[in-house]
Amino acid sequence: MLSQELLLNLAAGAYMLTGVGHTAAELLGAERPLPPALQDVMNGMKATAVTLPGRQVPLFDLMRGMSLMMGALLIAVGAGQFALVGAVMTTPSALVINLFLSAVGLLVSARYLFPVPTILMGLATLSYAGALWMG
Repeated sequence: MLSQELLLNLAAGAYMLTGVGHTAAELLGAERPLPPALQDVMNGMKATAVTLPGRQVPLFDLMRGMSLMMGALLIAVGAGQFALVGAVMTTPSALVINLFLSAVGLLVSARYLFPVPTILMGLATLSYAGALWMG
């Protein structure tokens, strides 16, 4: 039988797994050979500088940094949810916020990404919805 606590732990695990998978893919994916057309795009990104406050960085480095930050934030959300399961269970507004953010993650994943993050964000969304319903 599913409990509210189990559903919240499933959601937290889905976030952490998404973050760990994303970070691993970002760090290890650069080692694989790319098709020539994609390699041309990567070379163009590395050659294109973007001006940020106080510095210029290659577009590739900016995108990689944003991607690594996203992975770290997904891991942090999952870890925070594991740490706060008891508090979240007694705070309906926290469940609603988590449900909303997971639903946004699900929609973004479904639109722009591939099945694995979409499934994991779907699991988190359904888990938060179930936990809210049980509460």
